[in-house]
Amino acid sequence: MGELTAALAHEVNQPIAAAVTNASACVRWLAREVPNLEEARAAATRSVKDGERAAEIISRIRRLFKKGTRNGSWLMSTK
Repeated sequence: MGELTAALAHEVNQPIAAAVTNASACVRWLAREVPNLEEARAAATRSVKDGERAAEIISRIRRLFKKGTRNGSWLMSTK
């Protein structure tokens, strides 16, 4: 059970950490003397995608533990 917990924590943590990194990059692009809006927009877009990926992982984990779910195929679903 410990290995499963560690694997799930990693799967959720990775996109969250990526979202934070991209959000920080966005702030840095905007804080420049001459803000680079194109780069900031790209970083913000990546952050949104990472957040959506984290939400999808959590959704799959919730489905796994719902009563009657016996299929492990959620583990193989990646974007």
